[in-house]
Amino acid sequence: MLFRSKKEQSKRVVQLYKDNPGQRELRSKKMKESWDNGKIEPNINSINESKLEKELREELKKRLLNRKVRKSTIRINNKWFYPDIQIDKNIIIEFYGDYWHANPKTFKANDIVHHKLTAKQIWNRNKKRLNILKNNGFIIFIIWQNEYENDKQKTIQSLIKKL
Repeated sequence: MLFRSKKEQSKRVVQLYKDNPGQRELRSKKMKESWDNGKIEPNINSINESKLEKELREELKKRLLNRKVRKSTIRINNKWFYPDIQIDKNIIIEFYGDYWHANPKTFKANDIVHHKLTAKQIWNRNKKRLNILKNNGFIIFIIWQNEYENDKQKTIQSLIKKL
């Protein structure tokens, strides 16, 4: 068996896509089909999370010893959801990064934020996602990055009271 370094493998893949321009689109389409059909399951360890999000989850674990606080995946109608923090079976805490979720205190509706998306498009996407979760019995709390950064203890205490 021939073993390649990651650098060699990366060069080979880049060259493959240069030689076969339609291959990337085909691969992307097939991967999306596999996700949609449930043939590929997410790896919880590969899901990105910020240091602040992780810090909040760990702090909630310490304070809610009788509750199941974790990072998880949820599958609804063959679609995967990745709540930032799940408590017990039906409570979700979403830790909204100011940039990735286009904090309305920072961005105007027509501002282009990332990936050529306007803040309004991001808000609509968030709303759609939250509605699916709510319609499937989840109770959702949203913590904004700036809210947490400005007063961590107050944010945590407020959240615990709501729980």
